[in-house]
Amino acid sequence: MMMMGGRAAMLRYGAVGARPVLQMDLAQYDQQTRGMATLKELKLRIKSVSSIQKITKSMKLVATTRLKKAEDAFEKNKVSLNTLDHHLDLIRKDSDADTSAASGKELVACLTSERGLCGSVNSSITRAMKKLTQERTEKNADVNYVLFGNKAVQVLVRDAGTKGLFSAKDIGGRNGVKFADVLPLADRLAQAEFDHGILVRNVFVNLLTFNTVECPLYSRTQFLNLAAESFEFDSGIKEDTLANLHQWYMAVSLFSYFTENNCIEIGQRMTSMDNATKNAGELIQKLTMQFNRRRQAAITTEITEIVSGAAALEDMEKS
Repeated sequence: MMMMGGRAAMLRYGAVGARPVLQMDLAQYDQQTRGMATLKELKLRIKSVSSIQKITKSMKLVATTRLKKAEDAFEKNKVSLNTLDHHLDLIRKDSDADTSAASGKELVACLTSERGLCGSVNSSITRAMKKLTQERTEKNADVNYVLFGNKAVQVLVRDAGTKGLFSAKDIGGRNGVKFADVLPLADRLAQAEFDHGILVRNVFVNLLTFNTVECPLYSRTQFLNLAAESFEFDSGIKEDTLANLHQWYMAVSLFSYFTENNCIEIGQRMTSMDNATKNAGELIQKLTMQFNRRRQAAITTEITEIVSGAAALEDMEKS
């Protein structure tokens, strides 16, 4: 394309001045096009961004259809946990034992999702856990770590090190966690030896927001230390009843936390994929405008070169 312009310059200015003019034009062309995408590259990028937009739009639709089911499961299990917490508060008020002790052996657990592409659901948990592990390491505290979820295992297994009690991932299927999936984890957590514990998890606020909190995990010893003198025990043995209550408390609370985390994950994935789809659409518009401008500039340049060449031939014929 530039060779035609160079030929026109040669015809206009003669053989002596043709070469310098051609070299100057090529230098200016290289300076203008350096770092700029060609029309072919822009076309390929528009195509790739369009493909990504289709994927994000499909993921948003899938998350939207799954959100209602996850929200219903969370609301149903929330009632059981609230009832259990209410009775536990009554037992705690009737007892002189301190269930919020902050000394002795500690257990720190966290709950993340199995998959990503859900906003800051997992990163907020891992940031809080990294801060906790750093504080415990500096204090040389007697602590064990429990990791729930694939993202927690991937990011925090090195931070936990030899103090990791156990970890679990790929819990449940794509349709969510079932109560039977949680029972082995709750049983193992109930049998763990610790004096006090915390669980880092996300709390559902609405479909757009959530909060990362540290909720208490009560050990078997804390349950057995409850006096609960105002309550009658059917079995006649208070220790066995409180031990069974502790296992049931672990199972119900863990299942409720898993269903809540699943609801948060799907809601945040729907929001993230919606934002990604909008961003992809805006990027496609910008790239398309850039492609059209450069194509129009190329056409204009070609027309200008043709007209210049015709004018140069006409001048030679007259001379």
